Amino acid sequence: MEMVQRGLKTLVGASVEIGVSYRQAERIYKRYREGGDDVLVHGNKGRPSNHKTDQGIIERALQLYRGTYHNFGPTLAAEKMRERDGLEIGVGVLRRALIQDGQWESSKHTVKYRSRRAPRKRFGELVQFDGSPHDWFEGRTSRCCLITMRDDAKKERLSQFFEEETMFGAMSVLMLWIERYGVPESCIATIKTPLC
Repeated sequence: MEMVQRGLKTLVGASVEIGVSYRQAERIYKRYREGGDDVLVHGNKGRPSNHKTDQGIIERALQLYRGTYHNFGPTLAAEKMRERDGLEIGVGVLRRALIQDGQWESSKHTVKYRSRRAPRKRFGELVQFDGSPHDWFEGRTSRCCLITMRDDAKKERLSQFFEEETMFGAMSVLMLWIERYGVPESCIATIKTPLC
């Protein structure tokens, strides 16, 4: 908005850059001219949420958990507090309070990082082979299977449709590959039909 005010940028250009409509950019620019940078900050910034759970409810839930529900998980504990004690507390709120209080350990289900395999350097060093049965023609004909061979290095692809995923289809595509590119050094097959 400062650049628009200095004449270094048009309001149309600024609206595109910040990702709002031109009319919204006009409203923002008007507020900017009237109050500077401070008026562009949202009015609720720094204020507590209107939906924040009352601290008294959280303390009561922690007290109940220590006394009665200490061997329950947060989900079951929140459910039982609602049923037996009439205490309405969200599962997430209870879980965060229990973690902060040291009564529950966060169990993040982290997936171990799996690095991608680097593609092969030379064409023909590794060819991937896959069959994919699907309604390829969207009901205009019967379902069929697309059998594909793909080079790992150059991403060259050879595909052919067959009625089913069969040994005949797999071998036909392999023969076409060999005729066109030669015998691959190695092959990874994810096709359901066994190749051997």
